[in-house]
Amino acid sequence: MSIGGDEEAEIRAGEQEARRFKAVSLFSGVKEVKAGQRSTIKLKMPQYIGSVRAQLVGVSGGAFVKKDTVITVKKPLMVLPTVPRATKPNDKFKIPVSVFAMDSDVQNVKVSLQVSPELKITGENNFSLSFSFVHFPHKKIRTLCNRKDYCFLRQFTIPDSIGFY
Repeated sequence: MSIGGDEEAEIRAGEQEARRFKAVSLFSGVKEVKAGQRSTIKLKMPQYIGSVRAQLVGVSGGAFVKKDTVITVKKPLMVLPTVPRATKPNDKFKIPVSVFAMDSDVQNVKVSLQVSPELKITGENNFSLSFSFVHFPHKKIRTLCNRKDYCFLRQFTIPDSIGFY
């Protein structure tokens, strides 16, 4: 026996899961390239980590050709904080931060956490990490934070600096 009404919630949950990653679609327009020449097309990529497929379509007279390739989009160092979506005044919570070294040149990293005035970091806010590529290049750091008596969270910033030694 069931009360009912949960079928629509299940459908909506599936829709939300299907839209987990926003698709990246960029278009550069038409560019003329003479025979034997090369050309570069620059596109501004939105904040995105993953793989994209680049496609090229060529036309000469009545002939068409297409070429595509998969390009990995990444930065040498990626920092991913996980902050709560909602907090109330005077809340105390932990902020886990995942730090990924995606390049073997990244060995020593300094990470500092900066928050807007409505938050106060009560734990450690400066970290020095060392990466070796023997194991998966991922480290997790955690710090404590307090929410003051303001209404909205505005900014949470993690500037990072990479030291090459």
